[in-house]
Amino acid sequence: MSLTEELTALKASAVERINAADADIEALRVSLLGKKGELTALRTMNDLVMIEQI
Repeated sequence: MSLTEELTALKASAVERINAADADIEALRVSLLGKKGELTALRTMNDLVMIEQI
């Protein structure tokens, strides 16, 4: 395998791994910050606590 072929294969592998990481990061963002995400649920709990204090 020539150096050019090795570099091309390395580039393709790197791009594939970066794209996979982007998908994982997006899934994490949605699970934490999405409409039904964990952080959103905690903010809702805070609103309930404030209502109970009234």
